[in-house]
Amino acid sequence: MYDKNGFHVQIIRNMNEKEHLHPSVELLYVLEGELKVSIHEKVYQMKRDDVLLVNSSVRHSIASADRNILCWVFYDYRVIVDILENSSGIFLCNSVTDQEKSYDELRTLFRELVYLEVLYSRKSESGKYSLLYSMLDQLVENFMAGESGRNVCNEEYQDDEKLQKIIRYVYRNFQEVVSLSVLAEQMFVSKSTLSRFFKKQTGIYFAEYVSQIRLHCAVNELLYSKRILQR
Repeated sequence: MYDKNGFHVQIIRNMNEKEHLHPSVELLYVLEGELKVSIHEKVYQMKRDDVLLVNSSVRHSIASADRNILCWVFYDYRVIVDILENSSGIFLCNSVTDQEKSYDELRTLFRELVYLEVLYSRKSESGKYSLLYSMLDQLVENFMAGESGRNVCNEEYQDDEKLQKIIRYVYRNFQEVVSLSVLAEQMFVSKSTLSRFFKKQTGIYFAEYVSQIRLHCAVNELLYSKRILQR
């Protein structure tokens, strides 16, 4: 569940997750040990201090190669939609393979976040949110495709870009009528072509995904409201 700002933070040991997807943008930071993250059939061996981002609704799996401690940050995709009006919505953030960018600022922010989570979990909410927004700012400024010269033209990126466009459409319209036909027209493809593409990328049908997003958002709203009432 996300908090009121659309964030969720976990510190977890020995992470293992079978292939799955979720609508959040997921940011991983290895505190200790190693783990393997598989995305698009590529395996990334993360070690201590590595940072890796999984874009919204991209299928991936996580396997612990050894004992490890991981800081796990989720950003509700509604936050991304709100701040990125005319962007691809794709982040390219993977310190395992990226030798061009500096990840030092993100690592520093993660360490400060972990410190607050472990020692002051209920005393420093403003500090926690400040760090999470600073992380998001770092991602937008330095790790977004199309920004700062980070342009990619391979087929894998083009598929990701198309997928993110579909997801943005769903998030902007899930409270109203979501039409695959309208979206296909906007993307200059047939409805059947777009439907096949979405099923291939996510493993589920478009209508099922829309239902999941509606349920996901409704549950988060309900749980957050319940937490407010219990205070």
